[in-house]
Amino acid sequence: MSQHALRGMNDIRPPDISIWHEVEKCAHEIFPRYLYQEIRTPILEDMSVFTRSIGDTTNIVEKEMYVFQDRGGKWVALRPEGTAPVVRAYIEHHGNPDEVVRYYYMGAMYRYERPQQGRFREFHQLGAEVLGISSPKLDAEVIHMVDVFFKHLGIKNAVLEINSLGCPICRPKFLRAFFDFLHKNEDKLCSDCKRRMEKNPLRALDCKNPGCDALTREGPSIHDFLCEDCEKDFDTVLETLGLLKTEYKVNPKIVRGLDYYIKTTFEFTSNALGSQNAIAGGGRYDGLVRLMGGPNVPAVGFAIGLERLVDIIKAERNLTAPVLNRKGLFFATLGEKALQKALVLAQQLRNANIPVGLDYEGKSLKSQMRKADKMGAEFVMVIGDSELEKNEAQLRNMSSSTETTISLDQILQALQSIPA
Repeated sequence: MSQHALRGMNDIRPPDISIWHEVEKCAHEIFPRYLYQEIRTPILEDMSVFTRSIGDTTNIVEKEMYVFQDRGGKWVALRPEGTAPVVRAYIEHHGNPDEVVRYYYMGAMYRYERPQQGRFREFHQLGAEVLGISSPKLDAEVIHMVDVFFKHLGIKNAVLEINSLGCPICRPKFLRAFFDFLHKNEDKLCSDCKRRMEKNPLRALDCKNPGCDALTREGPSIHDFLCEDCEKDFDTVLETLGLLKTEYKVNPKIVRGLDYYIKTTFEFTSNALGSQNAIAGGGRYDGLVRLMGGPNVPAVGFAIGLERLVDIIKAERNLTAPVLNRKGLFFATLGEKALQKALVLAQQLRNANIPVGLDYEGKSLKSQMRKADKMGAEFVMVIGDSELEKNEAQLRNMSSSTETTISLDQILQALQSIPA
């Protein structure tokens, strides 16, 4: 019986892995400029880390979390998102509520949902969290950093949509008005929105059902209910985004799929992949740390879906077919003495950080050339008895099909002198 990866879980293989490396390298370059430090949290957490933070009426907790009892009888969960584990780590390791902490993370997340383009049961997120600053100017800087990150990757069509969800003072008034609106139109709601309407009517704003989407666009807007402080904070966010030259559009339907957000909430979308268009999202979650048992500190953050981001990069670069990224050297050897010489030369080149491949099985020259082409070698050098006698060989450029005669003692210098 042949073995296959589980449904919704994928191997990340060449050549796509080179784009993943590019994204990860960009994150390691950009985020530390804003004083973020990397954190790596466990994949497995106590289930309460997520049920207390995400909210028990969300799809994630109700339907999608991988939950099981360990051998000690404890209920545990594979992490479905990255913010709650970072907050748990902050509570566990930082005792001073006046300390500002900036973390960024990358890693696998797990949700048992229907796999589709850019959405899998094992997926990867890149995110960042700031704990300890309440200024709305920080909200704008965090959003701007995401924009800078996308621009560094060459993303051309990312659109920022932003909203305010209000605060515990003004949001209840909106919730009552929105609930009344949903109740009057209950017959037009999907079964999930009907069921969740009593506990969390805002979930209807995030519903992907076309009927619910059309209905909620006719309902009351949170912006008609914002208190003076929330209105002022939102204006400050927008003004600061303008100052940082980050383009945006206000969308009152942006609520995100998690219950812990207040005030600023946002998404970045792209039309490169059709309907599955959200590539990043986040916002402010000032009450979450206290909810999870920590001090009452403000916080803001975001997460980027890496599978979807990689797909967008491929689509925008028109990488419909695998692109062979040629690099390194392949020694095609004829005879045992030539192979021994190539082994020594290969190690010298590897010590100089040059990838090198060889044939160890004495295959024909034609077979070795095919192998060199398949592995994506940039150069091939054929060594046989006559080359050993002359202490020189032909260095073949596989991209341009040109050849250069070089000394076997000068291979490294010759490779380093060729323009990149």
